[in-house]
Amino acid sequence: MDQDDIIYTYVGKQIRRLRRESMMTQEALAQKIGLTRTSVTNIEAARQRPPISMIYKIAELFKTDVGKLFPTSIKDAEFSLKTWEEEEGRKRWKRTALKLSLEESRSFLALAEASKSEDEGLLQVILGLWGAQNELVQKQLRKDYPFIIGKVEGMLID
Repeated sequence: MDQDDIIYTYVGKQIRRLRRESMMTQEALAQKIGLTRTSVTNIEAARQRPPISMIYKIAELFKTDVGKLFPTSIKDAEFSLKTWEEEEGRKRWKRTALKLSLEESRSFLALAEASKSEDEGLLQVILGLWGAQNELVQKQLRKDYPFIIGKVEGMLID
């Protein structure tokens, strides 16, 4: 990710945070700033780069200083993005766990807390979940732990 990508990702996350804090939908924000909902979605996800004038318009709408939408430094932005990404990952895992049985949920949340560790205990938990043949669990594991799935599948073959 180059510096511009980092900045626009940070700006998108800040816009999303302000919109949610204001209890505003993407559709409502889009109408207020003269964009489509899809454009707001893309700006928040850093797939679309809004012009600086649009960022000022958004800051005015939320009655905040435009500087609060930008990182103070690239290093701070990288740290914030990593923190946000980890938090989103935890929320995604918890939402998935709610769809499972109580026992599966406990195992699944334990896996989420272990967070991308490669120790043998974690591999055994993953192997247990994988062995349950729960499609929802397998899909989430493939998405969040692709570097471990090869090891798990290797353990199943052995």
